[in-house]
Amino acid sequence: MIGSKKLAVVGLGYVGLPLAICLSQKFEVVGFDIDEVRVEELSNGVDKTGEVEPADIGRSNVFFTSDIRNIDQCDPIIICLPTPISCESEPDMSAIMRFLEVCCAEIDIYRRTFVFESTVFPGATRDVFGSKITELTSLTLNEDYFLGYSPERINPGGSGPKLEEIVKIVAGSNEETLARLVDIYSSVIQKVVIAESLEYAEAAKVIENAQRDVNIAFMNDLSQFFQAIDLRTDKVLELAATKWNFINFKPGLVGGHCIGVDPYYLIWKAEQKGIDLELIQAARKIMRM
Repeated sequence: MIGSKKLAVVGLGYVGLPLAICLSQKFEVVGFDIDEVRVEELSNGVDKTGEVEPADIGRSNVFFTSDIRNIDQCDPIIICLPTPISCESEPDMSAIMRFLEVCCAEIDIYRRTFVFESTVFPGATRDVFGSKITELTSLTLNEDYFLGYSPERINPGGSGPKLEEIVKIVAGSNEETLARLVDIYSSVIQKVVIAESLEYAEAAKVIENAQRDVNIAFMNDLSQFFQAIDLRTDKVLELAATKWNFINFKPGLVGGHCIGVDPYYLIWKAEQKGIDLELIQAARKIMRM
């Protein structure tokens, strides 16, 4: 199975579908989603998210399915499922956990590699997902199954770089897994960067959007102040931007699907360690006003 040329992408939303299409340039891909309507639409070349053109779907080497048994011969299994927050602003990784439960019950996962692209807190891939697989199967990590983490950097509906043009972070639970995943991703993506552990890759992903959240919250705070003293924020920023190292964020709503979610993964994990991320929490409070 380690040498298999067939791989699976689980979750065919705005992250999973473009990835499946991209990887199908070099591999036979099984695209799995529990939404039968979504699978039927994609099988007919229709992507209601608008992320992939019908012609690209039609000429891709992707088999779309809602039957998990069809991923039985696939390795690795790349998981692109949503990780939102709960009503209490806590991490909600239930979609991934449900998939692992069904997957481990329905297919043989011995010597299989699970790669996660969803945003999580540092340690989740190994301590939460890996522990769940071990609990369900009694298999041992890095002996009987393997883990990888390669965070998505999709800009849904945006004008950013194409998937093939982004810088892709890749991490593996051991050196053999890392090398294999680097080979897979670098076959379709121009630049791959190696993280020395799963936890480093997870941390890098989750702070990307938290950084924007904090900076835009800062600008919103300043905008209220400038308005109170009859100054135009745009003119202040234009002058400040003449300094060579000024980072020119603008006030406004935080765009993107993850930015209102990702900071809470950091906040929650920090709280488990007795650490209060006051600045990030303050930014979230400002952005919710």
